[in-house]
Order: sequence, then structure tokens, then C-alpha cells
Amino acid sequence: AIQHITAEPADTIKTVMRVKVEQTSEKVNNERWFPTKFVSVVRFDNMMNNGFEVMMHGSTSLTGVAFNPDLNQRKLQGVEVEMLPNAGYRDAAFWEQHRPDTLSIREQRTYEFLDSVGKKRNLDAKLRGVEGLIDGELRFKYINFNLSRFLWMNDIEGIRPGIGLRTNDRLIPNVSVGGFAGYGIKDERWKYGGELRLRLVQRNDVYLKYNYWHDFEESGAVTFYKDADLFSSEIFRSFLVNSFDRVIRHQVDFTGRVIQFLHYYISAFNAEKHPTTDYRYMKIRSGEPQLDSVYTFTGAKVALRYAYKEKMVQALNNTFFVSTDYPVLFFQVTQGLKGPLGGEFDYTKLEAKIDYEFPTKSFGDIHLQIAGGVVNADLPLSDLFAGRGSYQLIGVFSSNSFQTMRLNEFYSDQYVSAFYLQNLKTLLFRGKKFQPKPWLSFNAGFGTMNNKTLHRFIDADPNDRRFKTLEKGFYEGGLIVDDLISREYLGVARLGLGVGAFYRIGAKEYVSGLTHLERTAFKVDFTVSF
Repeated sequence: AIQHITAEPADTIKTVMRVKVEQTSEKVNNERWFPTKFVSVVRFDNMMNNGFEVMMHGSTSLTGVAFNPDLNQRKLQGVEVEMLPNAGYRDAAFWEQHRPDTLSIREQRTYEFLDSVGKKRNLDAKLRGVEGLIDGELRFKYINFNLSRFLWMNDIEGIRPGIGLRTNDRLIPNVSVGGFAGYGIKDERWKYGGELRLRLVQRNDVYLKYNYWHDFEESGAVTFYKDADLFSSEIFRSFLVNSFDRVIRHQVDFTGRVIQFLHYYISAFNAEKHPTTDYRYMKIRSGEPQLDSVYTFTGAKVALRYAYKEKMVQALNNTFFVSTDYPVLFFQVTQGLKGPLGGEFDYTKLEAKIDYEFPTKSFGDIHLQIAGGVVNADLPLSDLFAGRGSYQLIGVFSSNSFQTMRLNEFYSDQYVSAFYLQNLKTLLFRGKKFQPKPWLSFNAGFGTMNNKTLHRFIDADPNDRRFKTLEKGFYEGGLIVDDLISREYLGVARLGLGVGAFYRIGAKEYVSGLTHLERTAFKVDFTVSF
């Protein structure tokens, strides 16, 4: 049997973090071989760019191993690692009982020194601050400040300064009250809202929330539950959006996790929407057509996210999604109700998405996203599907969007889109210091819309709808070369800068009147690696 394994990367030329792992196996109960000890060593050789070395050494021992135990499947909640809230506050007697070995004199003095430094520098409070940053917040004792609310920019509001805050568990455990306010310099309007959040079951992330806001929402936005990624470049598209509805919304959400790997979101809502453009939707009232600029939606929504064998870690008062080798599936259904709370539309909207990233030996890493949706009734553009355009002649790359599609250029009541990225990594270029990473990209979209004449723009020609539909298919291809410039940051991360170009192809109606330059988008890409 293999008793001991040691592994570490062979190529560390462009890495700032060096990792070494060891695994030891023993024959347990004279029955079979089983891993009993894991050791990991992580080194940053040039912390703060001054030659200061930082090393983290972790050792895990497994005891009480039982083979083929009688397990209750319901107790397996998909959490790979769970750190209890009081894990950092156990006394010495607890650790003496559970530690498999003894501390050396040097280790004891190290812990004593770190404890004294922690008390002097108030490290516990700073750690609680890290908990807040994970949610995009700054934590000050009983109050968390939302970082995204301090300053925002878009085409309608220009610069939008503001504030967002909520209480945390140090004030009232499992209860949070918050609100936000912001002022658009360009449109000279206040936006504001509030929330009440109750945490019912921490282990399964069960929350009950009430939200109210008077704010902007992107017209025709497509969003899915728990689809946020702190390191995704998708966020850059939000700075380009220029078609909004002013929305007064009341909403109750019930969220959580049931069985392994399945997260759910149940919502009831009432929303009054006012377009910020000259768009009008034609309604039939008393048998007569009427152009209207205010729409009220009442309904319910159920959203699911399933990631098979996804590893989750519960620590720092949060649940983190670590990784999965399988596709992540999203599905949601929205049922609109005509009548209750002034709801004007009776409709069913179905949406689904699959997100899959997987490595290959010969062709690098491949990322594929396919999304689609359908609405079974006529609705204003605000609740149809906008094409995910992010065009700028020279701009920042935003993943899972069409780089050459203009904002608000396409709308659909049923659609499907596909985004393909292939990271060739260092398969083509592998110098000692210069290691650019090429990406190949191909995107496609299809869609239809019924009753196009219901959508009007009062300042436009009657035949000008100011948007197209996707019956004939939209296509684009591109190439990005990352890490053309690459620099270490504080010795713990590597920041990369790359450039790329995308070209628009497809039906003649989608490219007519555009020069070759206008069909092209040049993009800058920013990357962070560790």
C-alpha cells in the first residue's frame, strides 16, 4: 500500500503562492488502509514586496475511523467544512482533550505572543470586519455599511453617491434591519429602500426577508438566484446599462437550502414600474387601445440552484461555494397575477441556465454557459428578455455577454443564448517570465417576439420600435490575450492585464449599415490570480 504522498507544483515561475501537500495512510483496525493525516504548507516568498516570507502550516489528523457506518442521508447537508461560531473561543482544557499531539515550548510561546498582539491590536474586531467584507460590507460594531451603496455610476443617474446600512448579529442575533438612500446627480432623484431579515436556520441558510425600495431596475434584466461571483467580470456590464425602469417594489422572500446541493428562493411581490425613456406599452382599456407608461405587476416566483457535489464551507458567519466538477443548474418560474394589489398582467415566465467550467488536458479550460427563457403572454419590455449587450468600441470585457451587441438593441419574449470561452493558458506560449494566456470566444443568441406593434416610442416614427428581434440569430467571435502585463501585488496576488477583439457576424439585417470597425469591439481584460 502507498503510505505517504508528497505533492507540489513543478512550475512556479509565475506564481506568488507556493503550495505543498502531504498525506499519510495507515491500516485502521487491521482492516484496511485509510488516510489518517494531512499536512499542507502555503508560502508567500515576497510578502509586501520586501522579501518578507509568510508561511502557513496546517496539519489535520483523522481518528475514530469507521467503515460502512449507518448514516442518515438527511444529515448530510452538503457542507464540506463547518466552523462553529465559538471555535475560536475554546479554552485550553478543550484543546488538550482533542489535540492529537502536544504543543512544544516554542509553539506555546508563539500562541501566547499572538494572543497578546491580538488583544493589543484588537484583531477579533478586525476579523468581524472581514466577515462583513465577504458580503460587500464594512462592519462597525453593531452596524454594517454596504460598500456598493457609497458610489455608483450609470448613464441615467450619472454619479450616484449614497449610503446603505443594516444591523448585524452583535445588536440582535439572527435579526437584521437595514436601509439605503442615494441621489442621482444627473437625474436629480432620490432612491431609497429598507429591509427586515430574519435568520431562521443558520446551517441551512434559511432566511425570511421583507424588502421595500423605490429604485431603478434594468429594463428586461435576466438574473438568477445565487449567481453572484466576486471574481467574475460580469459586474462591468452593470456600469453600461442605460435603460431603466423606476420601480416601487414590495417583496417577501423565503430562501434556504434543502437536501444536498439544492438552494431555493420563494418570493411574493408587487411592483409598480415607470419607464425612464419615451417608451410606451399599448393596453386595451374599455375596448380601446391606450398607450401607457405605468405598469403594475403582482405575482410569485420560485427559483432553484442545483450544483451536484459542490463543496461548501460554513465559516465567518457565511456559506461559501468552493468548487464543483459538474454543471451548475438554474431554474426559475414566475407567475403573474391580474387583480390582486392592482396587478395588471396574468402571465407565466420560465427561465433556465446551465453553467459549466471544466479542464481538458490538450485544449486548456473551457467555460460554457447556456441560458433561455419564455413568457406566455404579452408584457411591457420591462418584464421581457433584453439581449445581454455590452458593446463599447473600446471598453472592459464583461463575461457572459455579447461584446458587439448594443445595449437595448434586442428584446424577446422567448430566447436562448450561449457563451463559450476556451482558455488555452500557457499551451501556446511558455516563456520564463512572459507567459500570455490566449482565450477563444464564440457567442450566439436566438429569440422571437409576438405582437411587436404593442411597443411604441412616442418620440419616434410609428414604424420605428428602436429595438430588433433575434429570429435570424446573432453571432460573434473573439480572441483575448491575458497577462500581457503581469505584476505581483503585495506578494499575495498577481494582477494581469490583457486585450482582445470581437467581431460581429450573422444575418444581413443585424450588420447592415455598420462598417467593419463598427462591427468590432476592442476589450481590456483584468485578471487576479493567487
